[in-house]
Amino acid sequence: MLCNPFMNLDPALALAIDRVEHQLLQRPLSPIERRILERSWYGQTYTEMAQDSIYGSGYIKAVGSQLWAQLSTALGVRVTKKNLRLTLVAELHHRTDPNPGILELRDQRWSVAQGQLPVPGVPLPLDSPFYIERPPIEQSAYAALDTPGCALRLRAPSKMGTSSLLARVLARAAVLGYVTVEIDCQEAEIATLGSLSRFLRWVCATVSRYLNLSVDLNEYWDEELGSKVSCKLYFESFIRQQLDAPLVIAFTELHRLFEFPHVASEFLGMLRFWHEQAQRSPLWQQLRCILSYATDNDAPLDLAESPFNIGISLRLPPFTPDQVTLLAERYQLVWDARATGQLMQMVGGHPYLVSLAFYHLRSNDVRLDELLATAATPAGIYSYHLRGYLTILREQLSLAIALRQAIDSENQQPLDAIAAHRLESLGLIELVGERARITCQLYQHYFSAQLAETEPASYGIALVATESIDIVTQLPNHAVLRQYLQDSWLAWLNSSQAIAILLAGVDRFELYNAARGRATGDSCLRRLTLLLHRIVPDAAILARYDGAQFAVVVKAIPATALAIAEQMRASCVALNLTYDRTDAERARIDELLTLSVGVACWLPPALISPPQLLATAETALYEAKHKGGNCALLVQPQPDGE
Repeated sequence: MLCNPFMNLDPALALAIDRVEHQLLQRPLSPIERRILERSWYGQTYTEMAQDSIYGSGYIKAVGSQLWAQLSTALGVRVTKKNLRLTLVAELHHRTDPNPGILELRDQRWSVAQGQLPVPGVPLPLDSPFYIERPPIEQSAYAALDTPGCALRLRAPSKMGTSSLLARVLARAAVLGYVTVEIDCQEAEIATLGSLSRFLRWVCATVSRYLNLSVDLNEYWDEELGSKVSCKLYFESFIRQQLDAPLVIAFTELHRLFEFPHVASEFLGMLRFWHEQAQRSPLWQQLRCILSYATDNDAPLDLAESPFNIGISLRLPPFTPDQVTLLAERYQLVWDARATGQLMQMVGGHPYLVSLAFYHLRSNDVRLDELLATAATPAGIYSYHLRGYLTILREQLSLAIALRQAIDSENQQPLDAIAAHRLESLGLIELVGERARITCQLYQHYFSAQLAETEPASYGIALVATESIDIVTQLPNHAVLRQYLQDSWLAWLNSSQAIAILLAGVDRFELYNAARGRATGDSCLRRLTLLLHRIVPDAAILARYDGAQFAVVVKAIPATALAIAEQMRASCVALNLTYDRTDAERARIDELLTLSVGVACWLPPALISPPQLLATAETALYEAKHKGGNCALLVQPQPDGE
């Protein structure tokens, strides 16, 4: 007989069900309603609920939607499957605590045996004993909510706990009687994020639906006034007139918007204006904005200066030794100060890395000495986490060079400012004045080995200085590519292997750059760089050739090279980047940004030189663009003497 994991309800869920039946709905839940509520509490999808049920997922979803609508009416706020747990826990605290304050662990006698271990890296529920406060972060965030018109920024590298902190801040806001709305930028389509007007309309529509408000956005949208003014009028004329309490809007996963600098700059500038309006307008004092984002994808430096630097900024710190020890107690581990010191030395108090270690120790998967011995190896528990960073470093060679410089303890030269900013945003280094130091031994050991192994063989280029790197794309530049071809040519002749050069150029990039601005143009090139990294073979060389052109050098016969080129072309279209519509109509081209690729291939024993092969690839690219663009074309070089 299968064990039902929901048979023994946790105390908070039992209280929530009691509140729903006896006070909110004032009726008993039906068996199917109770099942949906319980499983939604634990984060199951409707499909998962249907797997061991006689009901289909469609029926379960319909019953769930009716239940959420009834709870929304009873509570006066929008209840969804996603925010059910947060809303009901906030309701419990609001009704049972006569002096609302910081949410605390209610039952200190909680036992690991009474529930499942939390999955490391997943946001922790409000009632989780595994949430460890990091004073004064929580207190500062709660205090910010009391400030009329406040703007609060929660930022940290990925998996540092911003989502768990945000859940507690929103719960605190609910306890204070504020209306809360969470807007997750992950839910927005790329086309929406790339257009300011579409993004602001999406924000307004999301707020309205979250609050169960019926509205026709067209009544407030005036293209002549502009989308920012229309959005402001919408909030002033509609939402604020419908609410009698402060409104807290939390924008999460905001780093997704940074991929579109022109939209991010305008949107953040609008929020800055609203924040300034609160200094003199009682209406705007009712609005509180929370911006939560991972610094791994931090804003470009020009955005980081202004208008992004608004309100109160809170960067989550790593755990202290006392906090690591407290979390070990929550996991009910046999633990002492020496063990804390050993783990801290290895992972530096990173919440996710600490939690992952405790998860495996509590599950009896590994002993502490074994865990530490293999931590920085491919066989260790952190291998997936480390490979993610290694991928970034291999795609952005200037960062790899800067990190090697920081690892070298004998090197006292300051790092390049831009590279240092990115490495700190990733959480790989700490800046002390102008000097940088590696965050923890885990990164020191792993990247010392990995970067040593991959330089210069896997890159194929001896990079001795950041001058060899294109500043926008972090790729080897045109001069390095030519030198590489010259240095490698004799070896290729002796190996009798076919060599192909692919030159890819963005079609009519000058139109895109002129309409969107240089910052957005640079962002487009960076996105194409990441795309090409995923397509070209590992042994290939990818470089920025000139302007909006990229070069790929790969050992391949013509058919293989042409297939790679076609994949590059098709993948660019799939990015769904667009020209300005007016420019596209004037130029009589499709609105989508496209890529043309010219291919030239050397087949032994033909006698040609590197400049000849490169010139042939340039000719192929020119002919592809002359055909209208958005195509891949192969041109074979003519050997010397023919």
